[in-house]
Parts: sequence; C-alpha cells; structure tokens
Amino acid sequence: QALLKLLKNKLGTGGALKDDNVEIQGDHRDKIVELLKELGYQAKKAGG
Repeated sequence: QALLKLLKNKLGTGGALKDDNVEIQGDHRDKIVELLKELGYQAKKAGG
C-alpha cells in the first residue's frame, strides 16, 4: 500500500490495490517504470 500511495502521489492520479496488484488510472507506464527503477525495482513495460 505504501508503493501505491507513492505512485498515486507522484503521478497525480487515482489507483487501487486489487488482489495484490497495483492498478493506476490513466496511461502512465513510462513514468511508472522510471519511478520503480529509481526505487530499486527491476521494471520493464510488457503488453499493450
């Protein structure tokens, strides 16, 4: 939940935690990948 709160705050958008998955409203894929990498996660875009 802390990660969800951080992403929502940084992106200025809504989101939810559903079945251990973070769901963010809108198309913020590039920014999310960038933020996750800054936090030390290995992140890449997948899918459509």
